[in-house]
Amino acid sequence: MTAPLSRRLVAPVAIAALALTAASAHAAPQTVVGGNLNWSTVKVFGPTAGVDRTFVGYFATNSTFGRQNMVFGTLGGATGTPISPADPEGTPVSWNYPAGAGVYDPETRQGTVSTFGQVSGRSTNISTAVGFNYTLSIQNPVVVFNGTDTAHLYANGTRWNGTNDPMTENTEVYDRTELFTLDLSQSTQTQNPDGTITLSNLVPTVVTDIYGGFPAGSGPDRTPNTFGGFSLTLVTPQPGPQGVPGPIGVPGPVGVPGPAGPVGKAGETGKTGKAGKTGKTKVIARLAKAPWKGKKTRKVSLRKGKTLVATGKIKRRTLTVTVRKGKKVSAGKYTLRIQKSKSRKTIRIG
Repeated sequence: MTAPLSRRLVAPVAIAALALTAASAHAAPQTVVGGNLNWSTVKVFGPTAGVDRTFVGYFATNSTFGRQNMVFGTLGGATGTPISPADPEGTPVSWNYPAGAGVYDPETRQGTVSTFGQVSGRSTNISTAVGFNYTLSIQNPVVVFNGTDTAHLYANGTRWNGTNDPMTENTEVYDRTELFTLDLSQSTQTQNPDGTITLSNLVPTVVTDIYGGFPAGSGPDRTPNTFGGFSLTLVTPQPGPQGVPGPIGVPGPVGVPGPAGPVGKAGETGKTGKAGKTGKTKVIARLAKAPWKGKKTRKVSLRKGKTLVATGKIKRRTLTVTVRKGKKVSAGKYTLRIQKSKSRKTIRIG
């Protein structure tokens, strides 16, 4: 696929400074050293106009007047599904941008995460008003969390310049642009046993139209979602296990009366200790509504039917639990009970 030269986004420095100012009052932001931003959707185009059409379904068609005849691919470290007009309706699409740097506080949901790579699509003219000779690309996304139920996704790249001349290149550059807001109200944040953090079900809504037909507010207004959904997995540094103390060194010789004798040699360094046990899975969920009134933090148990699956605490809408061995917490209804009390509520997770 032909594409203009990729340019790294310079906005993360300014954006990160704003996010870190808000997060600095909290003592537990974690440095992001790796991870992955996944963008998943499906190729759907019709039959109902304005309802069941995703942006991939709209662009990757070529048989009708006004269609884009676009072929999608990945560059610059991004990976995922190549998609073209030849692929059938219902083809699932998944693109991945590696996370390169940032900070994130899982308790306050504040921070900034920078990724790299690009997803791009080339629209090629093949007949009158079918294909427009331009490249649509989304490069080096940056996700900004500010502690609310809405995150923000910025990127740079290229888009259609609005002209229809089939004999010219019709691509223009956009820079440091907010493309989507991400709705976190139904998202799930999971602390995985390997130390990574996964935020799933981040629902995008268009802020800036780089697509030439999907204005601000587009996204969840169609079925399936016009722009699919995002998930973000973060790798943060984890402390290694404490080593076994080394042996005591040999004492130095005793000096003659008078001046102090020489200091003995330092002991040899001990061998590295064995790795500690794998931690338990910790789940943090943001409920749609607080089960109990007030700001008090309550110790609770979480049951599926009569089975106890986790214990932890809840404060307002934020539920933090540790999953019992052999159990798991997935989307669905649960019974939440205050420990040492008969008070219980039915809640939904996911």
